[in-house]
Amino acid sequence: MLKATAKLNSLRVTKVALKLFFYVMDEWLIDEHEQMVLLGLPKNVNAKMLRSNYTKILPCKVMKRISLTISIYRSLHSIFTHKNQANTWISKTNSAFNDMTAIGYILKNTDSRLIKVRNYLDFQ
Repeated sequence: MLKATAKLNSLRVTKVALKLFFYVMDEWLIDEHEQMVLLGLPKNVNAKMLRSNYTKILPCKVMKRISLTISIYRSLHSIFTHKNQANTWISKTNSAFNDMTAIGYILKNTDSRLIKVRNYLDFQ
């Protein structure tokens, strides 16, 4: 009984995390291929599948990537007063990321660079 409840709770957390992740992706205008790279899921999983009634618990590594992505989103909306400015920052070149866009920088090495972008925003 306890194990079934824990699984149900984990599935609920997965569904909420995915809903927030795709909301951010829509706000940032990130294409489906980049979304899947960002999540680090196998090629047989696609955004349409995840956006619909996804019924599996995501691995911890994927949940961490979602958490960092949402954290970056929240930081940008704390730094910038205009929604458009906050949402387009991720796609603008930045000298802090070797003159790449933040999203381009992240996609080159997702795990460590999500953390680097998040840390960069902490000090802005």
